[in-house]
This record gives sequence, structure tokens and C-alpha cells, in this order.
Amino acid sequence: MIRIILQDRDVALLRALPRAKVLTLAQIHKYFFKERSEKAARRVLTRLEKAGFITNLRSNMKYAVSVNYSIWTLGRNGFSYLGMRPYRYHASTQIFHQLKMNDVMMEFFDQGINKDIYWSGDGENVYETELGNIRPDAVLKNSANGKRIFFEFDNSSKPKNPLIKNLEKYIVWFLSSDAKNINLHYCVSRKNRESFIRQCFHTAFLGLREKYHIHQDQLIPLEVSFEEFSSKQLTNSIHSQSESKNSFVAAQFNDDHGSQRQGDVDSEKRIQMLKENNLPESLFS
Repeated sequence: MIRIILQDRDVALLRALPRAKVLTLAQIHKYFFKERSEKAARRVLTRLEKAGFITNLRSNMKYAVSVNYSIWTLGRNGFSYLGMRPYRYHASTQIFHQLKMNDVMMEFFDQGINKDIYWSGDGENVYETELGNIRPDAVLKNSANGKRIFFEFDNSSKPKNPLIKNLEKYIVWFLSSDAKNINLHYCVSRKNRESFIRQCFHTAFLGLREKYHIHQDQLIPLEVSFEEFSSKQLTNSIHSQSESKNSFVAAQFNDDHGSQRQGDVDSEKRIQMLKENNLPESLFS
């Protein structure tokens, strides 16, 4: 093992890894070496690896990772430098989910307009509800306006019932807590998955409305974005003082027997709400 003097760029990378958990060479080059070539970035990573600050998972994992690029995480000296206890990944699916999430969330690590936004990673935040705990994939916090966003990266593998159960927990938490200025944001990679999540949200609402006496003026701020546009939408949302544009008015959903919507919502407002939420009118018919 060699001894090296850490540069500012090296320290920034070490600081990012506890939140990102794992980063690919492409991600590291984009966010820490954008003014240098990928070859130069690889040389620095090799130097940091030899000094024990980072570890190449592709060459050290005991299971197959079917990717064509290296994956990096903190090494023993990296944990020691940051004063952290070591962690490790035990499943390739966990790594893939984290890498996809990092494509979105790394935009919030000391990047331009988002430099004052704090991003806490997977498992750092746990919220209790009577239906079970909520563990967002990430939480964004803006200290300037008090805005928070619970972020979930949907990899299109979670079946309907578990997804509904997770959404029910979020709904109960939002209804039972002082959840002002907080949004729930789902990132998806397929168009049909967007509508699927909204339909599951609708189902979760119907199942809870009577038990929890959800009123017309109670809002559950839900956003759904496509993977390639998520960073931009999250940036707009975290800097906004207003509630999510895609908020759902709880009492405006019908039950399964087609009962009338509660409240006096005229047709023009109803159509506008449908357009804002990209929902089919059939949901309210």
C-alpha cells in the first residue's frame, strides 16, 4: 500500500461516496473530473485504490456483476479518513438500484444552484407510521426554504400490492404529521410505470379514505418523473415555496362503487386538475 497526499478533488470524491455508496467510472468522471479525460480519471482512481482509500467492486466482489464498467466504493482507509464504520453491499441488484438512483441524485452534490441542498442517502432517514416504517431511497432538504422531498427510485420490479402498501404508509404519514412543504417524488424509467404508480396511489387512497377520514382540503403532494428529467424536476421542486403541482386532492377520488366526488369542484377545475396530473378522466367517472 502506498502513501499519497489527497487533493481537494480526491476529498470531494471520498465525501460523496458515503451518500452515493457506489459510483461508476462514468459518474466519477462526470462529477469530479469533467475537465480532464476519462483516462486521467482512471489513473487517479488507481492511485487512490493502491492507497486503500477506494475499492474497485468489479474486481473484488464474489458474485457476478454484468456491467462493462468499474464500480467504486470506499476502501478501508477511506472509511478511516472520514471516521466511519465500513459498510458493504451483498447483492448486485442492490448495487444496480443505487447506481441508477445516483444518476439522478449526484446532481445534488455540490452542483451549481443545488450546492446548498443536502442529500441524505438510502437508509439514513426512517419515519414511523402505524402501518410500518417508511425508508425513502433519499431525502432532499433545502435549508433556505425548509422544503423536503422524499425520493423513491422505481426500478419497475416492485409488484402492485407491495407498491400500494408503501404508498399507504406515505399517505398515513402525511395525514398524521406536520408534513408541510414536503413532497413525495417517484422516478420511473417507463411511461406505463408512471400511470401504474398513479393508479396504485389512487387505490391506496380509496382504501384509506374512510378509515382515516380524509377531507377534501387535505393534500398528498405526489410527483412522478421520468428518469432523464428527474434531476431538473427535483431542482425546480426543491427550490419552490409552493406545494407540488401534481398534488392530489384526496376527496376528489371516487370509491369503487362510483359514488360522487365530494366538494364543489366545477368541470373546468376538474379538467385542469386532470391535465396537471396526466390522469385519464376514467379515474373520476
